Amino acid sequence: MKRSRPVLPIVLVTAGACLLVGCIYIPTFNKVVSGVDASKKIGDATSRKPLRVGRSTRADVERVLGPPRYVSADGSAVAYTWAVQSGVWLTVCFGSMEMTSMRGVLLKFDGDVLRGYYVEKDASRLRQWIRDNSPETPPWAAPPTPTPPATQTPRQPQPPPAAPGATPPPPPGPTYETLPKPSP
Repeated sequence: MKRSRPVLPIVLVTAGACLLVGCIYIPTFNKVVSGVDASKKIGDATSRKPLRVGRSTRADVERVLGPPRYVSADGSAVAYTWAVQSGVWLTVCFGSMEMTSMRGVLLKFDGDVLRGYYVEKDASRLRQWIRDNSPETPPWAAPPTPTPPATQTPRQPQPPPAAPGATPPPPPGPTYETLPKPSP
């Protein structure tokens, strides 16, 4: 007797559970969506990559990667950045939402020779490095500006309380008159 595999029921149960939750995550494995992944062109002294630590010069780096996007104030470090898409959320009600993040490679020079590099995958640490080291901080890396405290609107002066039995004054705003009914 041949045994059947329960593939279809498992697929249907999984799809039903995802629809009940309301969203499905589809990974895109850090697909580059903006800029160039500079980390793939840099390696250690024995690698076959075009830029090698201890051997490549600043001119080699600029020839391969182009002019640096960010340069430290003393010129000893530069940064190249790019954006990646880590995945897509598909929701039942709201369509899709891309999950993007910023990546960067920080290159350290000793004089004119490349002495080290570090690939930064944490966008907040990358922004911090750019804020601390680059003379011109881009708007997206600037620290958030504190929101000013809520300002209170001045209170309107209140009329004095009416005497007991007196007709209260009309509320502020437009006044309307009642016209007499026309006679038949």
